[in-house]
Amino acid sequence: MRALNIDGLLPGEDRTAGGELVVDMIPSSSWFRNVRAAIAPKDWNILRRHVYARAKFQCELCGEAARLDAHERFTYDEEKAIQRLVRIIAVCRPCHSTTHIGFALSNGFGEAAASHLGAIRGWTDRDVEYHVNTAFDCWKKRSQIRWKVDLAIIEAAGFTLRTLV
Repeated sequence: MRALNIDGLLPGEDRTAGGELVVDMIPSSSWFRNVRAAIAPKDWNILRRHVYARAKFQCELCGEAARLDAHERFTYDEEKAIQRLVRIIAVCRPCHSTTHIGFALSNGFGEAAASHLGAIRGWTDRDVEYHVNTAFDCWKKRSQIRWKVDLAIIEAAGFTLRTLV
């Protein structure tokens, strides 16, 4: 039985983690090693709909009531090479593009993502540039590590995990 409660958390989820819009790029060494890849498509649909409903169908980063995506927030223990899922949030497409600005840049909408970041955070162009550059530096460093992806909160919610390669 799945432990999903419309008003509650996934077991072990940290609802204080990642509640503001930041560039949050996944290390290239972990691409496609995420919740969506680790559970059956029907379970992914159940999970993401749960996340949208508990957010009252609004973006958890900017408040817009728009088409939503489920975005995973991770912590990184570089010493142990553990990338731990700590939260899943509902985000609108512009916020999701901003969090994955590397993808946005490679697909021609990086400028819009950077502009969105500045508007939501109240930052100057210089603030945005500094944040994005710092995020890229972090991404490059983290991409050198082969992470063990810890999705324990998904398993604790009753979903069967596939082995991630």
